[in-house]
Amino acid sequence: MSGDFSLLRVAVIGLGPMGQNHARAVTDTAGARLAGVVDIDPRLVAKAAATYSSPVFADVHGLIGHIDAAVIAVPPEHHAAVAVPLLKAGIACLIEKPLTATPAQADELAAAAGSACIAVGHIERFNPAIAPVLALGLEPSGISHVTAVRLAPVGGRAVATDVVADMMVHDIDITVKLKGADVVAVQAEGDLPTRVSAVLRYADGTEAQLVADRAAAHRERSFKFRADGDAIEVDFLGRRASRNGHEFPITPQDALRTQLEDFLDAIQARREPRVSLADGRACMDLVWRVQAAVLERAP
Repeated sequence: MSGDFSLLRVAVIGLGPMGQNHARAVTDTAGARLAGVVDIDPRLVAKAAATYSSPVFADVHGLIGHIDAAVIAVPPEHHAAVAVPLLKAGIACLIEKPLTATPAQADELAAAAGSACIAVGHIERFNPAIAPVLALGLEPSGISHVTAVRLAPVGGRAVATDVVADMMVHDIDITVKLKGADVVAVQAEGDLPTRVSAVLRYADGTEAQLVADRAAAHRERSFKFRADGDAIEVDFLGRRASRNGHEFPITPQDALRTQLEDFLDAIQARREPRVSLADGRACMDLVWRVQAAVLERAP
């Protein structure tokens, strides 16, 4: 596959567990070839190069001229610094969630984007459980009584962000996709490293009640809401969804690979990806409001 120069040349920047998953997805996806890997850890670079027969580059600047697109999976505080020189060179970027650590960094991305495609890695948008729900084309005005619970036990993976930017961000993104981002009030409490509960209030009275906990006794990723009186439930973990108790048929798919395919198609078709820069920014604006609300209540 690496010898087919009709394929989009994709680099993976950041080779932690998520970056390794992205490298696998690139090599497994038609229409792409892994054209470069970058990481500050030489052991991770050597491992990826050996596993995927990929060229190695010392830094992102060396990639320019050798790639068409990049997947950025470095810690979020470095997303803008990594993406901006690539975007200015016209290279499309798929940036892992959370988009950036600060609003100023998100502004840098927007200023550098130009005509380059930017996708944001909100992987739950590509979970097969949500696909039939989004396909209903629900009107935001009909959405009400949102409840989302996302729990995980302690350990299992290293995280560089608090529980809002790491876990709750997924359910904020789905809420914004369904209901919109025009939230008039945010209340939140908890402990940012571990557990936060938040309420997002909309002008029409709808409340979205969100809980994220990464020190729980069990795993759960449930999302429930009412749409024009119908009760809709999504189990992201079990990959199931139902309306009024009747389950939707689910088409199995690899969410990471589907996300990459959407990104590649967006580049070639010159369209917005399924999760655009504007989507990622709208989500993060609410993440930052939730974080601020928690800190306001802290003793």
